[in-house]
Amino acid sequence: MLYYICFMKKAYVLLFMFIVNCYISQNIISVNDLKYVESSYSMEELIKKVLISDGYSDCVNVENVVFSPNLNYKQRNYGYFNKENTGFPFKEGLFLSTGYASSIGNMISSVYSSNVLGNGGDMDLIKALQAENPGISISKMFDSSYIEFDFVPLKDEISFNYLLASSEYTKSYPCSYTDGFALLLKKVEDADYVNLAVLPDNTPVSVTNIRPKVGTYCLDKNIEFYAGAYKELNGIPKSVGNYLPFEMNFTGRTIPLTAKAKVEPFVKYHFKFVIADYLDPILDSAVFLEGGSLNLSVKITDKNGIDLDKEVYKCKNEQISLFAKLSSQAKYLSFKWYYNGVLLSGANTYKIDALNPGIYTVVAVPDIPGNQTCSVTTSVEVKDINQSLKILGNLEFCKGKSTILSTDKIYSKYSWSNGQSIISTQPTCEVTEPGTYTLRIKNDKGCDAVSSVQVEEYPALNPEIKGNLKFCKGKTTILSTDKIYSKYSWSNGHNVISTESTCEVTEAGKYTLKVIDKNDCEGAVSVQVEEYSELNPEIKGKLKFCKGKTTILSTDKIYSKYSWSNGHNVISTEPTCEVTEAGKYTLKVIDKNDCEGAVSVQVEEYPEPNPQVIGNLTYCQGGFTELQGNDGYVKYTWSGPNIKGESPNRIHKVDQPGKYTLKVIDKNGCEGVVSVKVDENKIDVHIIGEKEFCEGDRLTLSSNKVFESYEWSDGINTLSNKSEFVVTKSGTYYLTVRYKGCTKITQITVKAIPYPTISQVIVSSIEGKAEVIVYPKGNYIYSLDSFTWQSSNIFESLNVGFYKVWVKTLLGCTSGPFNFKITDIPNIITPNGDGINDIWKLKNLSVGTQIQIYNRYGKLLFEKQVINKDEIVEWNGKYLGRKVESSSYWYVITLTNGKKITGWIAVRNYNELD
Repeated sequence: MLYYICFMKKAYVLLFMFIVNCYISQNIISVNDLKYVESSYSMEELIKKVLISDGYSDCVNVENVVFSPNLNYKQRNYGYFNKENTGFPFKEGLFLSTGYASSIGNMISSVYSSNVLGNGGDMDLIKALQAENPGISISKMFDSSYIEFDFVPLKDEISFNYLLASSEYTKSYPCSYTDGFALLLKKVEDADYVNLAVLPDNTPVSVTNIRPKVGTYCLDKNIEFYAGAYKELNGIPKSVGNYLPFEMNFTGRTIPLTAKAKVEPFVKYHFKFVIADYLDPILDSAVFLEGGSLNLSVKITDKNGIDLDKEVYKCKNEQISLFAKLSSQAKYLSFKWYYNGVLLSGANTYKIDALNPGIYTVVAVPDIPGNQTCSVTTSVEVKDINQSLKILGNLEFCKGKSTILSTDKIYSKYSWSNGQSIISTQPTCEVTEPGTYTLRIKNDKGCDAVSSVQVEEYPALNPEIKGNLKFCKGKTTILSTDKIYSKYSWSNGHNVISTESTCEVTEAGKYTLKVIDKNDCEGAVSVQVEEYSELNPEIKGKLKFCKGKTTILSTDKIYSKYSWSNGHNVISTEPTCEVTEAGKYTLKVIDKNDCEGAVSVQVEEYPEPNPQVIGNLTYCQGGFTELQGNDGYVKYTWSGPNIKGESPNRIHKVDQPGKYTLKVIDKNGCEGVVSVKVDENKIDVHIIGEKEFCEGDRLTLSSNKVFESYEWSDGINTLSNKSEFVVTKSGTYYLTVRYKGCTKITQITVKAIPYPTISQVIVSSIEGKAEVIVYPKGNYIYSLDSFTWQSSNIFESLNVGFYKVWVKTLLGCTSGPFNFKITDIPNIITPNGDGINDIWKLKNLSVGTQIQIYNRYGKLLFEKQVINKDEIVEWNGKYLGRKVESSSYWYVITLTNGKKITGWIAVRNYNELD
């Protein structure tokens, strides 16, 4: 028989191609990734170690493995795949593609290849395709690729799982375009192949035969075998059909399919997987073979000979039998069974009974002529069914009612009991009494389970109505209940008036509440509601008051709450209300029963008295003024600075400045108040000007403020009537001013200060110091440049030269300049008695200054210390009364601050014999 898949492609040039440079391992399959050792396998290793189930056995004898094209690793179109973290249905396996393997997974990209393999068509594939479509030509086939090998099966049936993925699941291509694909099997000596991949009705598997509906282009076909398409991602063209979570770079795929074939054990067969592009080389396809799905030897079955999955489930404590499946032609010489890797003693037949969960492995040695070492191995894992039985339904019910118990699943048999007898064999059980109820079931696997529950009965409901059972006339009362219920029904004996948790009552009468709680239990209660009589409060108090005063309003009885308002705002919530403005006032009261009543009154305000003060509000310093109130009042009262307490007279004499207040009372007893400020006309006058000035200068005196008139005098004669007056000599001067009818006199005494006189400057040239002597003595400041001044009359650290000195009083009277000079220390004497330079002389030295003179050999010839201020130091050029020889001599002058001044003196004696 022939089973083939043919994929046809339209010659279509795609304008859009790019690769997304982002590796997304969590949502795309892995292909030929070297992190998996299988990716480095040869083709023969991939067939033996990946494709064949339970590991390759030498008994199977796979040989003559051939594949084409045999490209380098980066360009190869076949290899190993792993599902990674995707939802791909095969965990791992072998694949064969018409394009580069690297485009299929690992990273998101397109899988369009455009004749990358370089092969043409394949004749075996052409023959398989021509059985359905005789017009197929090998000249229109591109990128053909195949894998073929020989093998010897040890059983009479082989099968493996596969699926087809393609980029043809795009736009309208599934309606007419498909590539060529076939899975071919034959005996080695036969000429013709059988195609092993057809649908149950022998329809070949292809994109055109397994497709969704594509718009108006074509209807769906064998849609139950179509898994779906992948969404467009990062520019990859959008595919057709239902969407799958992203798995690989093709645009769609089929569901997993199974290829089966009957074979003869111990006969050599030849297998060929072949795939090619047809019509165009652009849109690629690939076939994925599930790893471990090709079984060529032994399988473990149940007692009915049905192949078991890798995981087998049984009832807890149930024993099941496992069988090593044999074909009618295949025989085995021996069997060994292992439980969780441990050899089971005595388990040496094709059957074993499994009681405990775990992994059961059989190792069988087939009866092959000449076989002594080869064996085959397969395993299953036995697991206990965790039969959990859950009873559903309300485990509490209302008194006088019932509850229905059921279970969460459908079982084969049911048995409900109450501890004494079976009360139901149906999926449900009606319970009318509290107690323990037990359910025993049997599931479709024949496993039993038991579960019990405790059912309780709710006590009868006794709701209570809360709220005021008496309400005020014209008002309402709210009735409620003591608890929260699911449903409420309030009635007045005639109609249901509320289905809420509360009920508003507007009329007296009997009211009934019926409730239903969350457990659907019912209860009822009734009450009698009454109505209070109406309130009529009365306002008491004076309804007229003086402006600026208040009146107190009150009511006739005691109530629970009070609310006084003036038509705009609530002004009091006390029993009384203090009214400060005329207007309408309303009292609302609430009694102990929460009933309300109201009453209003009109309150009036007397006009406010408007007293006036008559009299002068200003008087001269030392005088007085009289103030009096206007007529028309029954009482006058004064208060102010010169009044102790209050003065009840209408007229009042004021002789102190300040605020004076007159309070009057009219015939209504209303008060009026007026205040005035009485000022004393105090003239704040004083003379502005210096009290000393330099003799010979002019001094200007002026008033501190502007007044109405001025008069300057010396106490006898008037000197000026202006605001300023110029003084040229010492004396006392008087200023009289007038302001607002009042006068004030002030005076000032000024003194002409004479200029200071510099009598002499005492110069110490040796110390570089000059002392200025001034007459008369006083506080002066001194300067050598008339810009920089100092308070000391002594200048120090002066260099040799001519100087000028000025002296100034603190008032600014300046004298100077006075000339003086600083000379050098004399450095030559001629002590010959002619009266010229006979003596080396120093003067103006400070007391304590020491002078020493040495000859050139360091011998001390003269020494003197100044003990008097005006002392003059002299050396006549002699030592011990004799003249020294003509030569140079050295002097050392030690000043009082420790500083030493040194120099030389040249002595020239013209009469050496004298």
